[in-house]
Amino acid sequence: MSAARDSARPPALHWHKDGQESTLEEIYEAAIHRQREVHGATPTTAEALMYERRTDGVRALGRPNCQRRLCDLSTIQVREVIERLTRLRPRYPAITDELLLTLTDQL
Repeated sequence: MSAARDSARPPALHWHKDGQESTLEEIYEAAIHRQREVHGATPTTAEALMYERRTDGVRALGRPNCQRRLCDLSTIQVREVIERLTRLRPRYPAITDELLLTLTDQL
């Protein structure tokens, strides 16, 4: 099959037991969302967030990647990030009260 024909074809729909229909992409996104609610984000996502926060502080909060990473974290992971940043605060001037309070508001 050609790429042009594949892109012109509408996404395949799948029916649920309750009669709703969804694309495979919607089903996948829902499964990923449920997994993140239970287990949180991957460790690499949490580490990337830590790096952005300790180096760029509050400025990092305005970046789409940083916002996405923060949304991916579970409540437990956000608490861990706050605790770690608090311990690192003496070594990184970008870790301010404003940053820690903003993260606390995410809980």
